[in-house]
Amino acid sequence: MAKRRADVWIGAALAAAALALLYFGIMHRPVVGMADNGDFLRVMKTAGFDYASDGLTYEDKYFDYAILQFRNAPLGFGGYASTHLLLLFVAKAANALLHPGGLFQITSLGAVYAACFAAAIVLIYRGLQANRATKLVVAALLVAVYTDVAYAAYYHSFYGEPVSLIGFLLAIGCGLHAARAPGRFRLWAYFAAAVLFMGAKSQNFAVGLVFCGSLLALGRAAPGPRTRKLALALSAAVLLLTAAFYAAAPKELKKINLYQTVFYGVLKHSDDVPADLRELGLPAELAPLAGTNFFEAGTAIPQTSPALDALFYDRIGHLDVALYYAKHPRKLLERLERAADDASTIRPYYLGNYAEGEGRGPGAVHLKGAWWSEGKKAHMPRSVYAAAAVAALYTALLASRRVAALTGLRAHGALYGAPFIAAIAYVTPLLGDGDADLAKHLFLYNVAFDFMAVCAAGLAAVCFAHAAAAAAKRLYRRTDARQVGGGRP
Repeated sequence: MAKRRADVWIGAALAAAALALLYFGIMHRPVVGMADNGDFLRVMKTAGFDYASDGLTYEDKYFDYAILQFRNAPLGFGGYASTHLLLLFVAKAANALLHPGGLFQITSLGAVYAACFAAAIVLIYRGLQANRATKLVVAALLVAVYTDVAYAAYYHSFYGEPVSLIGFLLAIGCGLHAARAPGRFRLWAYFAAAVLFMGAKSQNFAVGLVFCGSLLALGRAAPGPRTRKLALALSAAVLLLTAAFYAAAPKELKKINLYQTVFYGVLKHSDDVPADLRELGLPAELAPLAGTNFFEAGTAIPQTSPALDALFYDRIGHLDVALYYAKHPRKLLERLERAADDASTIRPYYLGNYAEGEGRGPGAVHLKGAWWSEGKKAHMPRSVYAAAAVAALYTALLASRRVAALTGLRAHGALYGAPFIAAIAYVTPLLGDGDADLAKHLFLYNVAFDFMAVCAAGLAAVCFAHAAAAAAKRLYRRTDARQVGGGRP
């Protein structure tokens, strides 16, 4: 009972620390947010938001300044389907209570995200099967890293990245609890967190395969036939939702992604464009588009031209690109190495973090509280092999009996899934959107990588502390023995 009470207090302290760091990091003046790159409209109309003023210019809306207030509007229909909308509706309801009849304050959304983040940290702390020191070190490091302003600034925006971060951590936490005692409620909670995570952004759909396997493993360990059947059913549901989330992406968005993947990805770095076009089953007349992006003006064939439907969009899909790279693994590896330049960057630096009235200038970036992101950007080796080494170290520490003996850790599928999520999150943008905005599209990779790095560092620190304590104890015993022996006649 005393141990459980202590864990409750420690969990509350971790939650309070997370909320305090977020409040003073992004909510206390100046309010820190993230400027719109054009993605906000995907969810604004569906969730019932509009710009606070009809007189905003292009420069006011995009890239340079964070927008902190929005006008409430009727809910839209259709558009971008995402679990992101659920948290937007919650924030909208909370804002109506806090600011009745007024504008929607983006800080209301930030507060919802902050509360979910704090809950996820507590879930992970309580769910980890390890001694208290290990749990506390890992959870405290997670708080310190994920409250870095590069992560937190996204909270004051309509981007889906905060839902990816929170969904990932909630899924880890719920998965840890389900592994401890795979009951029906815990399986449903794990499923719900996985769906929230998968549905946050269209590029997250493939991580459903990881949760599908994890639920199957939990089903095998379940105590009774009803629970095993539920785990199997939820695993199948995750697999179906994986396909559904991909199919639900707007057709226009799929066109953009496909154009970027081929012309701003495969062909951008091609040594022989005509030959690669032939291998992809595309006509040679598309060669002038190599290296162009979907939003570029003055291309040989306009990106939205009906002629391009017959020449390109109707002839190829992302599976064809995946098969192309399967035949040319060296080219894929070269792409992965090039992407490593952006893989250590958590946020795009072309988006401003301040509201226009703060007098910071267009595109100004907030660096206070960016200790982890700036350190990682400056010192992380920019190589896919370095990332693979961290994933290998993390997995080895989880599997080590010696580490388990020192930390009390019992690793489960929820923890072993992180390297697979990192790998999927690294490859998906390259296969799904080419080189476009990699610093932003590799956000989920950074989330999963940082989780592995934090856990590895926490486990190593605890093991080192035990080894140092044991060495000091042995030294003390030897010294004491010598003193006793020296005192004999």
